[in-house]
Amino acid sequence: MKNFNEIAILFENKPIKDNLIYIKGCFINDGEIDIEGEKIERPINISIPENYNWINCKITGTSPDLKCSYEIKDSKNLQFDFGLFRKNEFYQIEAIIEATEEIEKHNNIFDELKFTHRISQTQKIFVTNLLSENEIKRKKGKIKSNLWVTGLQMLIPTILSIVFFVFLKSAELHYREVGNNNEITEYKVTPKRDNTIKLENTATGKEKNISIFELQDKNKYTPFIPSKTILQRILEGWYIFVFWIILVIFSIGFDYWELRKSNKIYDILKNSV
Repeated sequence: MKNFNEIAILFENKPIKDNLIYIKGCFINDGEIDIEGEKIERPINISIPENYNWINCKITGTSPDLKCSYEIKDSKNLQFDFGLFRKNEFYQIEAIIEATEEIEKHNNIFDELKFTHRISQTQKIFVTNLLSENEIKRKKGKIKSNLWVTGLQMLIPTILSIVFFVFLKSAELHYREVGNNNEITEYKVTPKRDNTIKLENTATGKEKNISIFELQDKNKYTPFIPSKTILQRILEGWYIFVFWIILVIFSIGFDYWELRKSNKIYDILKNSV
């Protein structure tokens, strides 16, 4: 409408000359505790930069029994007061902001809003964009697609890893030591660069170092190859599965978090109507 000089937008009989921004959002207590009114030292306040002004605001929806009010303190600050704000409750606002400078198309007004408060046992306010139903469907499809792609990509490396650890990996060589009371201790053997041998007690994890000549004393140390089940051999390649899990998290983690957050918000709004 800025291109039509004959048209004017009035608020309280005063003309608004520049760009108007309409915003709609919900404040949702998605924490684990109720917010009690007496624990509020400074209520929730939304401040905006110098090139914006608050024009008007309305509370257009609340959870049952939630009492909330607002006050435009000045052109830069919008403040909300409420009593008991239980977890999974919400209040919805709609507001008009005037931009005194030209608005760039890529600008997001929510990036310009600053939320502050001093309320006991609460964290800072996070801004989350609520996904539309079509976006939720696309997210679900993307997650399923990425799971299939990631699974297929990891199928062959996983099979090769299982074959390697079950059939091709060299067996470990352990040693038994017979003590004074005929007590048998089993050691895992690791050669060191200083030509000594590290013996690790497989039962207690304690370590000791001996020379290679001591290890060759057959009256004291007896070599043997410990038997392992197929499952134990597969579990030796645990880091392959950890790598796969990390890959899955990177491929679907952000989309899953967004989807879970939106579903939780929808549930709160639905159950509160």
